[in-house]
Amino acid sequence: MGGITIDLLAHVTENLGEARAAERHARAAEAIGVELGHPGLQAWAGGTRALIWEWNHRPAEAMELAAKAAAIAPVGEQQVRLAAIEARCAARVGRAEIAHDAVARAVKAAEVTATDELTMLGGALRFPPSKAAYYFGSTHRLLGEYDQAQRWALAAISDYETGPPSERSYGDEALARADAAIGRIHAGELDGAKEILQPVLRLPREQRIQPITDGLRAVDTALSSTHYANDRATAQFSKEINMLAPPCSQG
Repeated sequence: MGGITIDLLAHVTENLGEARAAERHARAAEAIGVELGHPGLQAWAGGTRALIWEWNHRPAEAMELAAKAAAIAPVGEQQVRLAAIEARCAARVGRAEIAHDAVARAVKAAEVTATDELTMLGGALRFPPSKAAYYFGSTHRLLGEYDQAQRWALAAISDYETGPPSERSYGDEALARADAAIGRIHAGELDGAKEILQPVLRLPREQRIQPITDGLRAVDTALSSTHYANDRATAQFSKEINMLAPPCSQG
């Protein structure tokens, strides 16, 4: 329980944009898993550390760490989680073949209905189909495969909206909406992009965690890369986004 608590602190501090503190917590949780001889805790904390590296511009290292953790992880949701992390990280570095293979492994792992001592506790220690669909959507979006990205992202949103409240993650749902919006932008569906993103734009300040801010910036980048970037409607949409997620300062 101590190791789990420290791992949850890693997620909290990462969401607050405190990457160094998050890394220390994840390493501590992983070390407890090693000390206890508990591969489930060690693998989960390894996956958390991979996520921290991914969100802090170290996707190649994160991809390798997720694959390493998968070698000791229990079957079921832990294997799904680690393969999904590996897939998204591979997409970030342009390794499409590895990304597609990891998605396939995650889908295959999801066929095994099993829980372990961590995932049986539920909440943030679950990796349900809704979360997997969000990761797959992000993977395809990063690879520029926007039709598949939209399909998975919309599936994630639907699952979050209709599934058990205990499995709903407003942060992951918001990021799935950002992925769907980017897909629609590239399909020339600006109104559809604005519609799917409205719940994210209405989030109160205290819920705008760092990953969501990054997701909104990705939407704005997609807007600026289209042929209608200078249209009045596009400019207004971009302004709404930048009110909540101003561009990163340079230098």
